This record gives sequence, structure tokens and C-alpha cells, in this order.
Amino acid sequence: YKYQLPTSHKVPEPYVWSEQFAVFYKYLDDEHVVLFDALRAVEEDLMSQDKVETLKNVMRDHFIHEEKHVCESKEISWEYCKDHKRKHVLFSERLAKMDAPVDMSEIKWAQDWLAQHIMNTDFGYR
Repeated sequence: YKYQLPTSHKVPEPYVWSEQFAVFYKYLDDEHVVLFDALRAVEEDLMSQDKVETLKNVMRDHFIHEEKHVCESKEISWEYCKDHKRKHVLFSERLAKMDAPVDMSEIKWAQDWLAQHIMNTDFGYR
């Protein structure tokens, strides 16, 4: 893969996970479905702090799980691992500031980030 494909991808509307986002590790694909659902839930109810908190929690849990998978693999370089973690940290710092009422532009940014991240970064361990 290594950036031989386009690096800007269409964000699905409605925001629903599909096979185009498959990384072919079932548990990570299943977690990505949950992330898409959590982002869509906030989009559909921008006033819900509970949905924002759920989003933050599922993102945190997924990043921890994914980083463990990526960084413990002997086939994946340490540089890739560090870069992957850095991208998660930068996203998480901005997500941490999200509170209800959520500005639609912020949730659209997060949706775009996840779609691009899966296809441009996560696909690196496919």
C-alpha cells in the first residue's frame, strides 16, 4: 500500500462503516464500526453530552487496543508505530475539547479524520 493509492477519500454520507474501510482484522473492523456509530450518534444529537462522552470513551479504548496490536507486531516498524500513536494523540487532544452542544463542523472534522486515518494509516498494517 504505502501511499500508492489516493490519500484523500470520500467520507460516507450517512456516516456508516462499509467494507471499503476493512483492515481485515475482524476485531479492529468491529471496533471501527462502533467508532462510526458513535460519531454518527453525536452528529444526530449535537446536544447530548452523554453521546459525546461515549464517543470519547470508545475512541480512547480503540486507540489503546489498536496501538497494542500495531506496536507489538514484529512485522511493523517502530517508526510506523510511533507515527501511528502520534496521529492518535493529536486527534485525541482535539476530541477532548469537544462538549455538547457540539458544533457540526467539529463532528464533520472528526468523521473526516477517522475515514482518512483508516484508509491512509490503518491500511498500512493490512
